[in-house]
Amino acid sequence: MRESVARSLPRVDGRLEIGRETVKSSIAVVCIVALMAATVGCNREADTRVDVEAIQDIEKQWNQDFASRDVDKLASYYKDDAVLMPPGSPRQ
Repeated sequence: MRESVARSLPRVDGRLEIGRETVKSSIAVVCIVALMAATVGCNREADTRVDVEAIQDIEKQWNQDFASRDVDKLASYYKDDAVLMPPGSPRQ
């Protein structure tokens, strides 16, 4: 049966004849499927729960260090070249 189907397909110089419209349609379908796959993969929300917990833990520790009035502990949260600027101050 396969041989009869293969024989019935149009051939040019012994090669299978595929129309330009068929090729264009196939390329369009492949591009659409690739685009859909790419967009579906990008729609995942990031799991920020671990990051939020880490920031909250650091903030809690910072508040405890601030309440203890330990300057060395508070200074450990900042880089050596850090600059504290009040809101609205010009950039340095």
